[in-house]
Amino acid sequence: VIRLANSAIPIQGKLDDMVSFAESVCGVTYAPQQREAFSLLKRGGIGVLTGGPGTGKTTVIKGLLAAYSRQCPDKKIKLCAPTGRASQRMKEATEREATTIHRLIDYKPVENERDSSTTADSIDEFVCKGELDPIDADFIFIDEGSMVTVELASLLLSATKSGTAVLIAGDIDQLASVGAGNVLHDLIY
Repeated sequence: VIRLANSAIPIQGKLDDMVSFAESVCGVTYAPQQREAFSLLKRGGIGVLTGGPGTGKTTVIKGLLAAYSRQCPDKKIKLCAPTGRASQRMKEATEREATTIHRLIDYKPVENERDSSTTADSIDEFVCKGELDPIDADFIFIDEGSMVTVELASLLLSATKSGTAVLIAGDIDQLASVGAGNVLHDLIY
């Protein structure tokens, strides 16, 4: 998190112009708190978008993606979520390709050879993208951040190259992670 915050690459352009463009694309007028989310584009780094059901997170996300695409047409955007269902909802809501975090980091378990005393293969190791083979993206959007475990967040952020903007969205009062950690809550507080 600190590395990504310190390597932030701000996007050129006026914030008001980005918000106005996003509003025209989405057919809405953003509330003051929603407009604040666009500051991530101006400062880069890592940001959090939170709010309860019906607060307009999806509308803000669509606007952020539209504004980023307009300002940086040659940059790569990746959308992901902790589960297949959440990534499918994101794809439907944004009309952009979305995947699971595991697929984005190319997570693959490595099965150890079978020990004669056991009846099943054990999976003790895995391979995935990392510092030496980072995710090819300039902006990564993570939805359902409350469901992300510490281990998965560590793998994802380690595989995120310096200078990449990262936005984590979610509601700390919904859909807690099934594994260790409370990443979204900890980033907010």
